Amino acid sequence: MPGSSQSSHPHELAGKFLHTRTAPTSHHSERKSPQAVVEVVTQAMDEWRIGEVSMNELWGNINVVGACAGSKRYLVGCLGGYGDVDPIEAGGEFEVKKQEGRGLVVVWKGFKGREEEVQVERDGREWGQVPVPAQQSSAGGW
Repeated sequence: MPGSSQSSHPHELAGKFLHTRTAPTSHHSERKSPQAVVEVVTQAMDEWRIGEVSMNELWGNINVVGACAGSKRYLVGCLGGYGDVDPIEAGGEFEVKKQEGRGLVVVWKGFKGREEEVQVERDGREWGQVPVPAQQSSAGGW
């Protein structure tokens, strides 16, 4: 409508979140090398013990944002590129692809799940047997 202000249309203002240029890095606002960015991503995914993560979840990690100095395009380039973002280095252990319902997804090609030993204590009961309640005899009364 003519004459209406932006404050009456909050939907136009939603979703404009930006990381600052002074994201925490070794030297503020400096990007790390592509190899260092890959190491940071590898470390984050190893801690999470997953081989596939959405770009938004990965971008939520402050160490990843800091390594890229707040540039998501640089992150995508370091991880192999996607769309109009060319890969910075050819070949790598990550792939960026689009998945329906999730948007961009980062896949770690060399992911090997950890097999942890699970210790289970046995309590001695026999599972699957229903305990029989004590029956009352008809000889004696209450």
